[in-house]
Amino acid sequence: MRNLTQNTDYSVQVRQILLPSGRTSGLSAPIAVHTPVFVAPTRPGAVTNLRATNATSDTATLSWSPSSAPGVTYRVYLNGNRRDETTTGTSLVVGPVLVSPTRFPGPV
Repeated sequence: MRNLTQNTDYSVQVRQILLPSGRTSGLSAPIAVHTPVFVAPTRPGAVTNLRATNATSDTATLSWSPSSAPGVTYRVYLNGNRRDETTTGTSLVVGPVLVSPTRFPGPV
């Protein structure tokens, strides 16, 4: 179920439909569903276990321990400037000039 209202009680039932005849069952017994009040998450902690590997003359692969929290996005900064964004939490290649979503040439 989507687009429910927070902090609301709902009564939910389900009915089966036999296709192609369209015959239906009776409604199931109702269950009560309560949607909680959304509480915005607190500020996330810093990324842990940040590592640079496979460094070449113009790239380096970054990886870190991914968060277990849902909906996390990681922003990568190079010399204080935002360079990339990912939701995977691992294996980015960075350098000063953006060439593709994960490859940046230049010294690291």
